[in-house]
Amino acid sequence: MRQHAVYVHRLCTILCYGILLRAAPAEAVIVTGTQGNNTTAPTDPALAERWGQVGLFRPGGGVGFLGTPIAPNLFITAKHVAGKVGDTFTLSGSTFSTVAMFKDPASDLAIWQVAGTFSPGWIVPLYTTGTVAARAEMFILGVGSARGPEVTGTAYGGGTELKGWKWGDYNSASPVLSWGTNNLDAVESISGAGLQLVYSFSKGISDNEATLGYGDSGGPVFIQQGGVWSLAGINYGVNAQFNTTDSGGGFYAAIFDVGGLYEPSNGSWVYQTPTLVTSPAYAASTSTTARISWINDVMVSVPEPHTVTMLIIAALFIPLLQTTRAAGPVARALAAPPAHERSPTPAR
Repeated sequence: MRQHAVYVHRLCTILCYGILLRAAPAEAVIVTGTQGNNTTAPTDPALAERWGQVGLFRPGGGVGFLGTPIAPNLFITAKHVAGKVGDTFTLSGSTFSTVAMFKDPASDLAIWQVAGTFSPGWIVPLYTTGTVAARAEMFILGVGSARGPEVTGTAYGGGTELKGWKWGDYNSASPVLSWGTNNLDAVESISGAGLQLVYSFSKGISDNEATLGYGDSGGPVFIQQGGVWSLAGINYGVNAQFNTTDSGGGFYAAIFDVGGLYEPSNGSWVYQTPTLVTSPAYAASTSTTARISWINDVMVSVPEPHTVTMLIIAALFIPLLQTTRAAGPVARALAAPPAHERSPTPAR
């Protein structure tokens, strides 16, 4: 069994797809095609709509991560990107301040409440029920660096060959939105992170075949449900640490064949023997479908902005109505209970 080393924002060891992974924080959606990254909207109108429904969340005012609106004043992202109340979320030129955070105790999901209201057209549909089919097509979004220099390693039968690409530079001041596609390989539970959608980075499938890198954490994964691209996952981590020798610090990369490279295991570098069949690295995104009950509970517990407004109006209007009714003795008798039975209106 091959041992994979990966990191996800904070150092952790995870069991994913039957292999030991140490996951790395995601940065850019990197693809296998010559373009390296897709940084303009997809030509498919339905995918282009989803492209326009993600915003930039800046925890602590620093590096940006994606967030996706799921209600008029709520967006969802990865819990491990952290943040605090008052951090900002920007979408389509509008910036909102966060006023509350809800951490899922059973996964790497976090929902943030903002002051203000999102445009109805920014809110995405949720993949709500059922089991996601094996090999389901996935539309993946993230922000971060371009694809970096080539990584070569020992080929099966001798010589060297292309294995993937190092992570390129990352512009934290102006993160670049990018996209790619993949197909679901497995759904696996990861301790502390919940159920994960797991997918491999395989060359030759499509020019848009995608994996994650540092900074992609929190980005959405969409899968079709009933013909509609619906939110099914939030980017969590990726198998990304490699080396071409058995010493030194190694590097982070998007690798479609780990054979002929070294991976870390128990403090040392372990050589992965190349085989005739390529052995791709894997990425994982937290299933939102598996946590739909928790998501719905948060949505119910946080009133929509217009609901709060109506409650305030009602609180102001009802005492006025009672005062008007109290103009006569009959109105007083009907509208005003005895003083000892009266209770104050709860503050909202």
